[in-house]
Amino acid sequence: MFKAHHYLSGTLSAACRCYVALWEDRPVAFCALLPQHGFPNWYRVSRIVTLPDYQGVGIGSAVLDTLAEMYVEQGFRFSITASHPSVLSHCSRSEHWRLSTIKRSGSASSGGRAVVSFERIRVCRPPAAGSS
Repeated sequence: MFKAHHYLSGTLSAACRCYVALWEDRPVAFCALLPQHGFPNWYRVSRIVTLPDYQGVGIGSAVLDTLAEMYVEQGFRFSITASHPSVLSHCSRSEHWRLSTIKRSGSASSGGRAVVSFERIRVCRPPAAGSS
């Protein structure tokens, strides 16, 4: 159901952990995560897709941030490499994502757009005044 809406092949690795976001019991977004080869305790986003009728309202960003926070809280490192302008904009604006690398020339599969990697980071805030 989601593969027609992603620029890569519909084939996923058997090692993927797959998640689906539902809206009123209907699947609206999909995210597949893979262990980062050669790096223990690190997961990366392999695919993230929001169906066209649900794009532009923050569902994909919410799925990304929810999974990232869940994995980081469990002690994993978590990253995404993307060229889609919405993903780049979201991660660039967030204090929870740190820019890792930029490949400005892109590739054929990225439509020539820059390919950018981000890693999820923990943001530590001091306790609020008056709290113990």
